[in-house]
Amino acid sequence: MNIWYFLAMMAIGFLAIRYNKWITDSTGRIDFAEKYIGQGGTYTFWTLFGAAAMLGSFYFLFGGKSG
Repeated sequence: MNIWYFLAMMAIGFLAIRYNKWITDSTGRIDFAEKYIGQGGTYTFWTLFGAAAMLGSFYFLFGGKSG
């Protein structure tokens, strides 16, 4: 079952990184990201979110507890 969570989170992470401009254009800017990261912070936020999702999926598959 862990492999399915791994694949789903990898896909979500990849899509968040690949389509961060489309996500931002569709949902709008994130105020706290613009405030703390700076100009263009929303794009950086989605990139960091995607990277965290991908890294978290590796942790869940290889070392994390599944419940």
